Amino acid sequence: MPISLWQHISTNTLWLLLARISGQGVLFLVGVLIARFLGPQALGQYALITTIVAVGNIATSFGMDTHLMRVAGQTRATNAPEYSVGLYIQLLLSALYICVIWLFADRWTDAAWALRWFSLTLIPLGFATIYSALLRGFERMDVLLRYQVVTAVAQLIGTLGVIILQPTLLNVLLVLGIGQTLGVVYGGWQLYRVLPTLQLWQRPTSTVFKSTLNSGLLLVLLMVIVTLSQRLGTLTLAYVVDETAVGYLNAASRLTEGIRLLPIALFGALFPVLAQSQTASAAQRQQVNRLVLALCSGLVGIALCLHWAAEPIVQLLYGQGWEPSTTVLKILGWNLAITVVVQRFSVTLIARGFDKAVVVASLLQLLLAVPLFYGLTAAYGLVGTAWATVISSVLNALLLWQTWRYCFQRTPL
Repeated sequence: MPISLWQHISTNTLWLLLARISGQGVLFLVGVLIARFLGPQALGQYALITTIVAVGNIATSFGMDTHLMRVAGQTRATNAPEYSVGLYIQLLLSALYICVIWLFADRWTDAAWALRWFSLTLIPLGFATIYSALLRGFERMDVLLRYQVVTAVAQLIGTLGVIILQPTLLNVLLVLGIGQTLGVVYGGWQLYRVLPTLQLWQRPTSTVFKSTLNSGLLLVLLMVIVTLSQRLGTLTLAYVVDETAVGYLNAASRLTEGIRLLPIALFGALFPVLAQSQTASAAQRQQVNRLVLALCSGLVGIALCLHWAAEPIVQLLYGQGWEPSTTVLKILGWNLAITVVVQRFSVTLIARGFDKAVVVASLLQLLLAVPLFYGLTAAYGLVGTAWATVISSVLNALLLWQTWRYCFQRTPL
C-alpha cells in the first residue's frame, strides 16, 4: 500500500481514536463518579439502562449507519437519497422504541423512571448516528472529533454539576441526555459547514426507499446481534444474579473497553478504504496482517500488566468495596487481543459486501453464547460471566475465520 495512503489512514485513525476517547472517556468517568458517590447498585442500574438504550439505538438505525458510510465512500455524492431514507427510518423507529420503553420499563429495572427519561435520548442519538456515518464516509474524521469533544465536554460538565449539587442516577442520566442534544446541534452545524451541498431532507422515491430498506435489513440484524453479544454479560447477570453484580462487571469492563479504542479506531479508518476496493494485493494483506499482529502482541502485554496490577487499579479508581471487579478485570484482559482478530475478519467482510455471511456467523455465535453465559453465570456467578465473555470471543473469531475462508475461497490473509 502506498506510503501516502498509509499516512492518510494513520491520520484518520488518530482522529477516530481521539473522538472515541472523548466519548468513551466521559462515559468511563461518569461510571467512576456513579460508583464512588452512588454505589454498586446504582452503577449496575446505569449499565443496564445504557445497555437497553444502546441496543435500541443500534436497532433503530436499521443498519443505515454502515450503509450510508458505504454509499458516501463509494459515490462521494452529497445528494444521495439514501441519506434521507436513513434519517427518516432512524427517527421513526426511535419514536416507536421509546414508546415500548415507556410501557414496559417497570418490568426491566427498578429504576424505571430513569430508564423512561433517558430513552428520550434516542432522538438526538438518531441524528448523531447519521451525522457520524456521513462524516466517516466522507473521511472528515477531524470534524467528527470536534463534534465528539463538544458532546463529551457538555456531558462531563453536567455530570460534575449534578454530583456536586444533587447526586441521583436520574439526574445524571438527564444531564447526559441534555449534553447529547447540545452536541448534536453543534454536530449538525459542522456537518453542513464542511458539506454545504448535503441534502438530508429529500423526498425519496418508493424504489429508493425499498432498496435502502433491503440493504439495511441485514446490517441492522448484524448490529443487533453484535450488540446483544457484547452486552450479554450485563443482561445475564441482571437476570441470574442482581444489578449489584452488574455494577462490578461494568466497573471492570469499562477499563478494557477503553483499551480497545485503538483497534476500533484503526478499523474504522480502514473501512472507507476497504469499501472503495473489492480486491487487495498480497503486499497490502501482509501489511495489514503485520499491523494486526503488532496490535495483538501489544494487547497481550497489556493483559499481563492488568493481571498483575488489577487490584491497585480498581482500588485507585473506585475505592474500597470493589474487590469482585479485580478478578473480573484480570480475566477480561485476555479478551483484548481476541477482539482484534474478530474485528479484522468482520470489518473486511462487511466492507466488501459479505453482510449475509457475517450475519450467519454472528447469529450462530450468539446462539452458542446464550447457554454458555447462562450456565457459567448460574454456576460461578460474576467470575463465570467473565470467562464466558472470553470463550464467546474465541468462538466468534473461529466462526468468522471459517466465514472468511468460505467467502474468499481460501484466499490467504
